[in-house]
Amino acid sequence: MNMESPFKDMLHTNTAPSDADCQTIHDFLVGPREEIAVLTDEIVATEALLDKLNQKRAVLKEFVAVHLALVSPFRRLPADVMQEIFVACLPSHRNSTIAEQDAPLLLCHICRAWRNLALSMPRLWASLHIVVPHNDRIPWINDTTNTWLSRSGALPLSISIASLSKKPREYILLRTLIGFSLRWEHITFIFCTYESLNPLASLSPADVPSLRTVTIKGLSGTSRAEWSNVGFLANPRVHSVSFTASGENVLFIPLRWERLRRLSIRGSEISSDTSLDILQKCPLLETCYLIVTCGKKSPETPYRLEHMRNLSVFDKGSKLFEYIIAPKLVWKASAIPAPWAIS
Repeated sequence: MNMESPFKDMLHTNTAPSDADCQTIHDFLVGPREEIAVLTDEIVATEALLDKLNQKRAVLKEFVAVHLALVSPFRRLPADVMQEIFVACLPSHRNSTIAEQDAPLLLCHICRAWRNLALSMPRLWASLHIVVPHNDRIPWINDTTNTWLSRSGALPLSISIASLSKKPREYILLRTLIGFSLRWEHITFIFCTYESLNPLASLSPADVPSLRTVTIKGLSGTSRAEWSNVGFLANPRVHSVSFTASGENVLFIPLRWERLRRLSIRGSEISSDTSLDILQKCPLLETCYLIVTCGKKSPETPYRLEHMRNLSVFDKGSKLFEYIIAPKLVWKASAIPAPWAIS
């Protein structure tokens, strides 16, 4: 089409055409308008053809992809390799949670083969972190906990349970966990009140033969009588313990102190007298964290800690290090700025 316009001198200006020019312009544009209509029809037809071709290509790509998936190297990995991959998917610094975006539950939502493999692997279900929910969800969490831990076979268990409520709601969950106490290896209780520990009073050291590490956080004002609820801690195989807010009553905790290798007492001050008594009761101790204040007396001779390697003290003027000889000590911290500075 010839795009030469007889009105090119007037284009892109503010010149007003005459009535005769207006009619001439309308007559001149009849041809271009007809061509636009033809091109529009061709574009619509071409787009329809393109859509059809795209759809056909998508179907063929899907057809090829599903067949290539059959020969995928990953699909042909041996079961033992897949199991190692599944284990590597587990959280490395905490227990697994009852969340679909976390392994192992995530692995159960990929395909039937993965689900069957995950459910057949006790290692995937040997750790669990429980957050005590509102009352209406506790029965569901309890059933899920029982099913989860039942899948772990005979493996040792790593369990943590946390409740932010000052009114104990976790008794039913604790009773379920107690049903697996023979396999407890690492156990953590994060409670706001010592009353939450009441169900544990039924446990004896013989009921937790596999127990190695214990953490009890969040308690305050715990007395000698209240610590009696955790008599199971006297199991001689318990070698690592961590407590908060124990205060001077820490010596009432029913532990086999002479067996401990790691000890952390946070959240409350302990006199240097009590601290030294603790250290004297723990000849095998390798790692220790204490918040220490001045005591009433000083030892006549320094305490010798043959196995101590890491000793951190939030020292409030007690000068505890002056009373200790530790030939294997490779790291120490005194006058730490805050009791939460070291995890």
